[in-house]
Amino acid sequence: MSNLLIKTITCVTHLLLLTPLVIAPWFVYPFVAPKAIFFWVISEIIFALWICLAILNKKYRFKESVLFYSVVGFVLVSFISSLKGVNLTLSLFSTFERMTGLITLTHAAALFIALSSTFTTIKKWRQFARTAVFVGFLAAIVFFLDDYLGEYLPQSRRGSTLGNSSFFGSYIIFPIFFAFYFFLRDRGLSRIFAFIQGLVIFFALYFSHATGAFYSFWIGIIFVMISYLFFNNIFDLNFFSRMPFRQRVKPSDIPKERVFGLASLVQALALKPSWVVAILVVLITVSLSSFIAYGTLTQNEKILNFLPAKLHQSRIGARLVVWSTSWQAIKERPVLGWGFENFQTAYVANYNPCMPIPEECGGEIWFDKAHNAVVDTLVASGFAGLLAYFSIFGTATFLIWRKGYNVSALMSRKKWLLPAILTALLAAYFIQNLFVFDMPTTYLMFFFVLAMVGGITTKKLGGNYATAIPARTGIDRLIAKGRLPRIQGLSSILADAIFNKSFNLKSLIVCLFTLAVLVSGLYFFGYRSLLSAHLVWESMHTTVPNIENRLKLYTASLKATPLGAIQTRQSFTNNAILWLEQEVNFPGETLKIIEREAEKMAKENPYDLRSNLVLGNFYNAMTKYFILKFKDRDTAQIYLDKARLSLEKAFELSPTNQQVYLSLSQNFIFRKDYKTAEKILQEAIDLEPRYGDSHYNLGDLYVIIKNFDKAAVKFDDALLSGYRVDTVGKASQIAQAYYEIGQYEKAAKWYEYVVVKKPKDPDAHWTLAVIYRELNEFDKAKFQAEIVLKIDKKYAGAVKEFLKTLKKID
Repeated sequence: MSNLLIKTITCVTHLLLLTPLVIAPWFVYPFVAPKAIFFWVISEIIFALWICLAILNKKYRFKESVLFYSVVGFVLVSFISSLKGVNLTLSLFSTFERMTGLITLTHAAALFIALSSTFTTIKKWRQFARTAVFVGFLAAIVFFLDDYLGEYLPQSRRGSTLGNSSFFGSYIIFPIFFAFYFFLRDRGLSRIFAFIQGLVIFFALYFSHATGAFYSFWIGIIFVMISYLFFNNIFDLNFFSRMPFRQRVKPSDIPKERVFGLASLVQALALKPSWVVAILVVLITVSLSSFIAYGTLTQNEKILNFLPAKLHQSRIGARLVVWSTSWQAIKERPVLGWGFENFQTAYVANYNPCMPIPEECGGEIWFDKAHNAVVDTLVASGFAGLLAYFSIFGTATFLIWRKGYNVSALMSRKKWLLPAILTALLAAYFIQNLFVFDMPTTYLMFFFVLAMVGGITTKKLGGNYATAIPARTGIDRLIAKGRLPRIQGLSSILADAIFNKSFNLKSLIVCLFTLAVLVSGLYFFGYRSLLSAHLVWESMHTTVPNIENRLKLYTASLKATPLGAIQTRQSFTNNAILWLEQEVNFPGETLKIIEREAEKMAKENPYDLRSNLVLGNFYNAMTKYFILKFKDRDTAQIYLDKARLSLEKAFELSPTNQQVYLSLSQNFIFRKDYKTAEKILQEAIDLEPRYGDSHYNLGDLYVIIKNFDKAAVKFDDALLSGYRVDTVGKASQIAQAYYEIGQYEKAAKWYEYVVVKKPKDPDAHWTLAVIYRELNEFDKAKFQAEIVLKIDKKYAGAVKEFLKTLKKID
């Protein structure tokens, strides 16, 4: 029975390593959510099978080690920090876009325990590593076929099956190091195959935009080279036993007072020339890395221009500002942090107003991750979490290199190779994580490597190997003696319960309970999560015919699981705002249901800025909707007051965020309290004068109150700041301001934009005709007037008189 369970776990583990290839376009975030749920399901199956195996055979129960305590400690600290954090639900479930909540972390830790306890031989782990390499090879091939697989890889962004080049780079460093290991270790066809796989993976990594992963890979390779130089004589550390010249000197011949002196060091290096090369490589690597790091982190243009093109692409934009902002958040909660997955709450509380400025702060406004694993951990779990996080790397490295490492006894040659590769892999993973963040696929591979380290270092610290009972127990012995036919599946477990003394009724109950928990986990974490992800996708899909059907799908997805509920509600509420602006009809109780779910979104996430801001914007849109569509100012006033409360709450959460100021100003414009709205918008400009949106909104306010001189000045400021005019309405406001103050050339430019976007708008063509007349461009004026006549015959009289004036002027 034990053998059957081991074989089953082996097969399922190989299946688990296919996670990076999982894509499902019919789910929301098809590159992320399906992978994470697949990872959950397979991990649960492996863990349940391991529990049954551990009950049957004590040999496979988990072994105590410093790495085990480090992993468990990190998970516990993450849970405690989340309990003390600002949003426990988000900490547990995360969002469909990330899927990196405590549920994913717990599944990864369970996978570590199960695999490290089940597989303790390097031979078995090599089989898994070969599968990992092959999967990475397939992902690399898909990377090169991105342009031909657009139908199956929607919005891949040069990320192969990972969907993003950064995520692709974070994952691919694992199989590339394993391929490098097999290339150095194997012989014959296996070596050639490893070389081909590694080469394809390497070029995929090179041509991706994952700069951090690419250069962290090279740092790892340099570490392997240094290890070769140090340990090519299989840890022969007797410096003085080999002389590069005829005279041989014994260590005893060197005076004791010179053992730690410079002369002894020089003589030792002379006796071991490979050490000299290794030290030089280390010095060059450290110097070059420091040079690159300084240029990248300080964004020094001279250094960046001097570096190769690959490094020149590694400008980290907004991340430097985000890291600086994060430090303020860390100081507010230094011990246990803000809770897992709550980075955005900490970030907006210390928001830097320069974030929308591309030249200085990158131009990105919303960040739910710091793009730095160390900073993310500090914000999420404080220094307690960071210490636990570092301890995982420290204990894993210690176990890899500690004296008595039992892999040495299992490898016939190159005893240094596997420890060097694993250390280089962990180092490369850590370094590249300084510029990106973990996703479910990287969690899988990281904990897979940790399980490998834990599995092949089964020797207890300060003691003997874990005591194991024979693999054959109870039913296995009876089958071997021919007294009982071979039985498979659940019947074998029941038979073991009868014939195996070590497997009693209590053990059977535990196995059945594990089976029940597994079924529940597969249903709630597997089926219902997949159902919710599909329903969310379908509710936002363009093929859904009407709002009522979309709403049914939307509410059904929320009932399926709390997973991603906050993001789902935000997205659907934003869609509802667009529908309100278009003044569409909402059948039955549709609008009330949308409003109820939007209010629930803010109530369940009181410290989430985006939830409160979206709710405030929704109420603002409802105000405008009831005024314009139904002329119902009483109902509009109710929503106006609700919007103000929500937006004031958002202001408390992020008092330096311009998005809040812009929404709050709209609320006062609807109230016709223009002085307060002007004051709020001016405060937004004072926060960051280079932000064009603030200038445009103030200019828009001046158009409303007919102060066109000030409006034109603000529109000029907005356009000089790089403000992007992306709607006809905005272009019309700018054009009107310039027209009213007689700046006809500027007005003509924007009205030309309007008539291109709205060719059937007679008013726009008419105004443009008048402007051309003022600019003495009579042919253009006549042409626009004739277009007006074609669009609407009601303008016939006015066009006739207009054409007469043109002839008189001409």
